[in-house]
Amino acid sequence: MTQDQNWALRSARPTVDQNSGQPAVAFTLDSLGGERMSQITGPNIHKQMAILLDGKVISSPTLQSKIAGQGQITGGAGGFTPAELSYLVNTLKAGSLEGELSKRPISQKTIGAKFGQDNIESGYTSARDALIIVALFMLVYYLFAGLIADFALIANMVLILGVMAALRSTFTLPGIAGIVLTIGMAVDANVLIFERIREESERGADLATSVRLGFEKALSTILDANITTLITCIVLGYTATVEIKGFAVTLGIGILATLFTALFCSRVFVEFYLKYGKAKRLPMLPTIVPGIGRLLSPNVNWVGLRYIFFAFSASAIIFGMIVLYERGEDVLDIEFRSGTKVSFTLAEGKSLDLKHARERLRAYGEAGKFIQDAKPAPADLSDEVETLTPIVEAAQRRYDDAYKLYLEAEADPNIRALPEPRKVDFSLFINAADSGIVTEGATTPNPDGTVNATGFGISTLVEDAQAVSAVIKAAFSDVLDTTRPIEFASIEVDEVNNAPVYPIRSATLGDNIGRASDVRIDVAEAIGGVAVVLDDLTPPVTQADLAQRVERMRMLPAYESLDHRESQVYALDPAGTADNGETLYRSAVIVTHDDSTNYVESPESFGDTGGLADTEWQLARDACQRDTSLGSVSNFSSQVSGTMKQQAIVAMGLSLLAVVVYIWFRFGSFTYGLAAILALVHDVAISLGFIAISSWVYQHVDHNILDALMLEPFKIDLAMIAAILTIIGYSLNDTIVVFDRIRENRGRLSYATPQVINDSINQTISRTVLTSGTTLLAVAMLYVFGGAGVHGFAFAMFVGIFVGTYSSIAVASPLLMLGGDRHVQKDKPERGVAVTEK
Repeated sequence: MTQDQNWALRSARPTVDQNSGQPAVAFTLDSLGGERMSQITGPNIHKQMAILLDGKVISSPTLQSKIAGQGQITGGAGGFTPAELSYLVNTLKAGSLEGELSKRPISQKTIGAKFGQDNIESGYTSARDALIIVALFMLVYYLFAGLIADFALIANMVLILGVMAALRSTFTLPGIAGIVLTIGMAVDANVLIFERIREESERGADLATSVRLGFEKALSTILDANITTLITCIVLGYTATVEIKGFAVTLGIGILATLFTALFCSRVFVEFYLKYGKAKRLPMLPTIVPGIGRLLSPNVNWVGLRYIFFAFSASAIIFGMIVLYERGEDVLDIEFRSGTKVSFTLAEGKSLDLKHARERLRAYGEAGKFIQDAKPAPADLSDEVETLTPIVEAAQRRYDDAYKLYLEAEADPNIRALPEPRKVDFSLFINAADSGIVTEGATTPNPDGTVNATGFGISTLVEDAQAVSAVIKAAFSDVLDTTRPIEFASIEVDEVNNAPVYPIRSATLGDNIGRASDVRIDVAEAIGGVAVVLDDLTPPVTQADLAQRVERMRMLPAYESLDHRESQVYALDPAGTADNGETLYRSAVIVTHDDSTNYVESPESFGDTGGLADTEWQLARDACQRDTSLGSVSNFSSQVSGTMKQQAIVAMGLSLLAVVVYIWFRFGSFTYGLAAILALVHDVAISLGFIAISSWVYQHVDHNILDALMLEPFKIDLAMIAAILTIIGYSLNDTIVVFDRIRENRGRLSYATPQVINDSINQTISRTVLTSGTTLLAVAMLYVFGGAGVHGFAFAMFVGIFVGTYSSIAVASPLLMLGGDRHVQKDKPERGVAVTEK
């Protein structure tokens, strides 16, 4: 089925054929399409009609009747399998789209199974430890009330996991980070409530009244604080990439769950305690140990110290911005500059010190420079030159192919424009060796002061991911547990009809693949299925290795719908012995069949896209080409990097705008919104400054100290942007708590006096310190145990929360005095306003 500019396919959906009861696809055409289809199909009933997409036949059903505006496609005697049905519906829908896929990928991301498992384990560890530490802190500080908060926290986690399961959402590492952050923030609402209850009790109210007033007075503050954070989650959800959306979704669900558990579950638990426990008081550590209560109820003149705080903040911002300017584009990760990032773990029992790893990578960068400049390399680089030459030649061929596609797109106005490809500059590996390599995984100190690591992360501006992977494998070949790609004859063939793939019509395998004389393997159970022949396997492989590759590939998302198929690998043509004593083979056959396909009965369907033969051929190619020696490989072209920069700017701008509007609306004064925004700019600027300073520290401070502190030359990536946006929400959370108290204490006054501001800060400082402390504990767990994937995120969050706590006390609230010095004269004892007693 083809489409032109005059008619179109309106819809395609799965259905059931009323005659056979088999799955089918129903489609609807527009009026002109129905008219044309009627003219075409009327004279051709009981004949086959080809359905094409991008020039390829995806199905060839037999016309049962004339088709007008609506029609139905059935799958023949066997019907469609679920995978085939889904594929046909999706491709029919895709046929109505104007865009087409680029022949050259603009972004790639690969994560090995072991590396992914390590990420899961580290994320689980950080979430578990954060939950335990925060729960213990609440139990120790608030005693029975803390136990209630812990029950609410557990309910919060159950709700998050339940909603995620109901939505069939997949946890990404940033998503796990969202859970860890939720753990720290979930107790915030309970702290607000309990601190309010304690204040009311200290004023002399009975417990029942204190509980009622505590929940009532904390309500607006809890809503304001969580809604502002939810705004940043919504902005992230609409503007960020898939990984960061996982963080936004998880954190957003966590915020909604927090509101429910804090305002409802905690209230229910407390009311049960009052009713059935006949309680007269709700003991807490500050009431049992008065010294702690006095310590968290200071009497500081924050407004009087504002100019000292402003000077300190301005100095920190200026210094950070200078360092940020000096680093220039180097502060941006490859997601915003284009390039490739690789993480890998060394083989079991292997380790390297950072200096040695840098020397290895630098040697290959220098060798590549000599090769590209066609200059003779020194003798000490002869091995690197020999190894690197075919890698350089392969990179050149890929560049030539990409440039050819670019020229074709330039010349043909019907082809979507492509960005001009960049030739691989192997000298960039020298820069990567100097500033783009960091240790990952476990580290052990050496007697000479160096530190050995079991893994490394490398970032380079080289966009060719294949070249980067090849260079790293070559540089670390003796310490990597490599599973290299396998080449075989005809691996480059895309069309299954031209590939060494054969229908199984005979019970003897050799009769089906043209080797009747020497391959007498019985495949009677697979008749009707398919045999994929892999000849000239290079390097030769064991049968177990090839079978494992196929099985693992079948379990990956791209092929997981095919795991119901029965498959067997038969090795042919021995070619020596592996180190472990197993036989190596140069040829193999993958025999596969399923219950829904029979090429003996329906030989015409053999070449169908998405059919058994086609998908098994693609699976075999991918299984042999899959490279598991590197933990993860992320690649971004300049086209993607530019888009991500725009997304980051849009996300930041929308978040700030939405927050200003909300605060302006809630507090009825632009002054509050302006003060909050200035405080946010303050927090973001200092956080960015710390990120920039980390590189300078990494270059000038002893690495033993850095390893102990787990410091790296952090760069701004998408995870950092998510952290900054979360900092915006969290900083507002703190600020709004103080602003709410100022609004309450000022009463009917249209402005806030210095005394009102000071009292409000002093009254809420216990809540500020406690909630920031619990969140910092959770983020610290993420920083220490969260793994490389969220290490930078956790660093930015830790700095941001610390700075945000400081700014909500010493910057945001005193900013309300800007332009309002006249109020100072009115702030005399005899003319002051009544404030809440402490």
